[in-house]
Amino acid sequence: MAAAVHGALGGHSFHPTPSLTNSFDSAPDSEYLVFLPNSVSGVHNHKKAFQSIASAKIRSRPNSVLFHVPSQATLAMVLAQRGVLARLLDVITWDEFYTLTLVSQGVRWSLWNTASKEIVLSRFVPSFHLALRWRDYRLWQDNIPMSFGDLERSIVSFETPLHQYPMHALSVLSTEVPTPEQDVMTQRCQKLALAHSRIVLLLQSMVHSSLLPPRSELDEPGWKLNIAQPGLRELTFPAPLSYFGPQVTERPKLEPRRNSGGSPAKAKLVHHQKSPSMPSSPVTDDHRRLTNRRNLAQGGKRLSVFGNGGSRVPPPPPLQQPPSLQYYSGTWRRGLTRSSASDEDILQPPKRRFLSVNASSDSSLGSDPTQSSGATSTPPSTSPHDLHMATSRTRAPIVRVFVPCSVLCDETIALCEEQLIDEGLWEHLSVGDIVCNFGYVPSLNDDEDEGSPVSMHRSEEHRRWLIFTGDRLVVFDPMDPPPLQDALSLPSPFYYSHILPPFSNTKFRLTLPPFKPHFTLSHQTSTIYSPHSAAGQVRVKKYVWLATVDASNHPTTGDGWRGMWVLQGEGTKEGKQALIDSLKGGVQGERLWEIVREKSGGGKLWLRLVASLSQSHSPHFRSLL
Repeated sequence: MAAAVHGALGGHSFHPTPSLTNSFDSAPDSEYLVFLPNSVSGVHNHKKAFQSIASAKIRSRPNSVLFHVPSQATLAMVLAQRGVLARLLDVITWDEFYTLTLVSQGVRWSLWNTASKEIVLSRFVPSFHLALRWRDYRLWQDNIPMSFGDLERSIVSFETPLHQYPMHALSVLSTEVPTPEQDVMTQRCQKLALAHSRIVLLLQSMVHSSLLPPRSELDEPGWKLNIAQPGLRELTFPAPLSYFGPQVTERPKLEPRRNSGGSPAKAKLVHHQKSPSMPSSPVTDDHRRLTNRRNLAQGGKRLSVFGNGGSRVPPPPPLQQPPSLQYYSGTWRRGLTRSSASDEDILQPPKRRFLSVNASSDSSLGSDPTQSSGATSTPPSTSPHDLHMATSRTRAPIVRVFVPCSVLCDETIALCEEQLIDEGLWEHLSVGDIVCNFGYVPSLNDDEDEGSPVSMHRSEEHRRWLIFTGDRLVVFDPMDPPPLQDALSLPSPFYYSHILPPFSNTKFRLTLPPFKPHFTLSHQTSTIYSPHSAAGQVRVKKYVWLATVDASNHPTTGDGWRGMWVLQGEGTKEGKQALIDSLKGGVQGERLWEIVREKSGGGKLWLRLVASLSQSHSPHFRSLL
């Protein structure tokens, strides 16, 4: 790098000056050294070496200033050229760039001004170049200030392991009175968390300024969450009683063959022994077809034992059980002993494999089926805290704060809000943004076993986030519907899928617009969570009512919601009426809906009706979810 700069100056010698100010933006912040790895902390060693060399050169430098000033001005002018700066940043690391900023205020200004700031951010901030592609210069406003000190803290936060935040919070909570060293460390954690949040909100402001709609996730092929997993329990529910009524097509009655002296009345009596309202079992159908085939082969040679030469079809074997009970008892345990794939599994499309190791996943939160190897609206990511997620318009951004606590009470939430307000980030939050307190360490009582049902229930309660509702922060559990007034205005129905546990679906309280539906009764298969199953889930087959509506051009919904909606209700008369009532609109039409990811895709959004608004607020109903 020194040779390149020497050549750019036309052979003039270059001597750095130690006359730097002590401001935060021009001098290194030594309080972040505890989080810096060896490669980053070496920057300060470079500074000491630079200062020692500069002081030695000053003592032997001639008194003429005609040589010194042009060299400094020439270096700043060379670095101020965007093309030169871009090529220089391609071959240097952050350590070398940081050392270069210690030369002088003029050089630092050349490296960090309005024209060069975006080049530097594109080099050292992950996915910043992706946000530049989406930005619309006509609408975007650079109203989120970012100094060089903010960039320095952001780089340190990128290199800081996430487990250091809760570890420090645990050490603070374990002492009655924090020590001065712990207070200093708490302030450092707060600054690093807020610096990362500033980058996240900056990226969000850039990508949401685009007028181009994001690619709808509903246009992707149907997502499959591996429904046909071996070893899963299978529960098959019988058809509703109304299903065996007029919906079953009656078979044409067989006309008896009239021979001489035959008795038609006796033949009709045989055919009416089976009620036409009851569907015939497979055993009965096979037996009847076999008997008819034999009768046709024998012609009229077989005589009736009752005389008169009448030919009749023999009655079917007696049924031990009603058809519905026979169907139910023969299939509900199929998943326990099935060793080969069923016909339904064979007809499933082949599972799509990821084409590279960089395909997206949600780390410990499971794989996100919305991601594929092709171009999608959500960039690849390995964690919900990954900075790549901040460039997505279909996933909620995660803003960081740091307040050591064991309970997310009102006082703790007020401190989180105060940090965002003091940092100037509160006014840049959007409705639905997620706020994560990296200092939240839930406590576990000593008298609770780790594997007990009580501890498991408490661990589910500890998956708590904070969500911005427009005027305040509210505790949010991803397994519950978000406390938002109009969830249909969110950019996507899968806005919080990256923070959900595996095999879980998002729930929303929605007031659907009045649509004219088309109803069908269908036999559907779904996978639900079950704490009593070894695999944690069971496969359920039952009859459901499906109401199909077209929401492609509705103006009040977000871009990701537009498409064909399939509303699922219980396969009973009451379930159909509940779907009809939910499409009346108004306050009385608010219902709790579940977005079924495994059935969505291919241009359709699948919503399952969970309960009405009054039922969803009851404690008994919440315990069943």
